[in-house]
Amino acid sequence: ARYGDARLKLAQSYDKSGDIRNAYREYLRAADLLPSNPDLQVKVGSLLLQAQQFEDAKSRAERALETDPKSIDAQLLLGNTLAATNDFDGAIKQIEQAIQLDPKQATSYSTLGTVHLAQGAREEAERAFRRAIEVEPKSIEARLALSVYLWTAGRRREVEEPLKQVIALDAKNQPANRMLAVLYLTTDRNDEAERYLKAAANGDEAYTAQIALARYYTLVNRVDDATTVLNSIPESSLGYPLAQVELSKIQYRDGHKDKAYQIVDALNAKPVVSPPGLLLKSQYLSFEGKTDEAIVKAKAAVEADPKFV
Repeated sequence: ARYGDARLKLAQSYDKSGDIRNAYREYLRAADLLPSNPDLQVKVGSLLLQAQQFEDAKSRAERALETDPKSIDAQLLLGNTLAATNDFDGAIKQIEQAIQLDPKQATSYSTLGTVHLAQGAREEAERAFRRAIEVEPKSIEARLALSVYLWTAGRRREVEEPLKQVIALDAKNQPANRMLAVLYLTTDRNDEAERYLKAAANGDEAYTAQIALARYYTLVNRVDDATTVLNSIPESSLGYPLAQVELSKIQYRDGHKDKAYQIVDALNAKPVVSPPGLLLKSQYLSFEGKTDEAIVKAKAAVEADPKFV
């Protein structure tokens, strides 16, 4: 039970199979059993940072640096944890140390840009993002970071170029394809969006991109195409409930209320509660003036998953 390498292999196996919860648990156990493995400490620290357990993440970064003071990944993790707790000066100091260790690593500059952006220093952030591209012209991460910065700065006309550069480096890159699709959809260039929605949908095991593609087809009145995409999403997938919700909406919109209810009721009858299905049923009942029944379904959706609602 205290065999650290076995715990690590088990965590990696869970990770590859998509079992995030068990992977997280085993990574933690492995890291406790292998304190002198800096890469593992950084991995666990990153997971803890995502879970907003900032002090624990900081401890993992510091433990990694005790073993390997020149670990750039550990320096960046420590910088990110400090930034998460609003210690921007400390974060920048750590990231600058990482840059000194390797001035040609784009990730360090991208991280620096993100911290500057969180700090409100937009000019410094943009310089850091552009510097990341300069030192590593083929870095997809650097170009995506610049794209996100330009997007959040409201400079959407400038977003297209770095995103297309990402696509040129990796035609299947999902974040870039998604952002380009949204860019075109929100700037009245719907015809150009389809290509990128399809590219994002290719290989998306969560099926969120397929659902976005189906919504696009519905938007442009290609209902048959939308239905085909939605029906291709397997029942065993995480995207199945949302796919059924979209199919039900199509039926309701086209006046086939009985079919719309049939789809959503079948979804809500499953052993695992479906917050999207409950919420949609609530909306249908509300549209039809059945307020009391709508409130019951809405409350059930809230109880099932407050964050979703």
